[in-house]
Amino acid sequence: MTVIKPYNGYVFGSDAGLSYGQMRALASCLETPQCVQKGVLGGRGGILRLDLQGVGKVVVKSYFRGGLIRYASRQTHVRVKSWRSASEFGLLAWLKSIDVSVPEPVAWIVSGRIFYRAWLVTREMPEASTLADIAAMDNDRAACLMAEVRRQVEHLIEYKVFHVDFHPGNVLVDLDGRVFIIDFDRARTGVRGNTSRLRRRYERRWRRAVTKHNLPVSLVPLFGN
Repeated sequence: MTVIKPYNGYVFGSDAGLSYGQMRALASCLETPQCVQKGVLGGRGGILRLDLQGVGKVVVKSYFRGGLIRYASRQTHVRVKSWRSASEFGLLAWLKSIDVSVPEPVAWIVSGRIFYRAWLVTREMPEASTLADIAAMDNDRAACLMAEVRRQVEHLIEYKVFHVDFHPGNVLVDLDGRVFIIDFDRARTGVRGNTSRLRRRYERRWRRAVTKHNLPVSLVPLFGN
């Protein structure tokens, strides 16, 4: 059950409940300039890193708005059902419980109620690289990693989960060669239709990203020949 605590204008949610010191450290982190992740197919969100006492190294992701509306309000969102960070936090926790390889969720944070800003805290994977960056440097290694990428995606398909922004920039590989899928913001669960249809949607999304960013052909097709 998620423990929700207010602190200094923020609302924090976590499974274990954050301490006063942890909330203070995170709030201080959020007031520093945002550092947008770099690299091939880098994410749109701002990424901050810190060593959180009692947890270790974590990544703090802020949620940015896309489309034309971003020019008016880049980080302010309108709450309809739930906060974006809280939704992704819950989804990551569930995905880990069914053995999908995703970052470990630590906490979610919001500031505001109806109009709000949001952040997600996950455990950091030190020195991890995106599959897109790996492919740009070592095509053979990227090709070898595709088998595990396919296995993870098949697991998502089995549970009717559609990652709406699935591309090689949202696949992380750590120093031990373990593959993680990241950025499940706005992912759809309980997707209707058979698995073949969902598999085709993943394939189209993946191919479009590989082609658009001129990545090596070893990354396609997603599901093999």
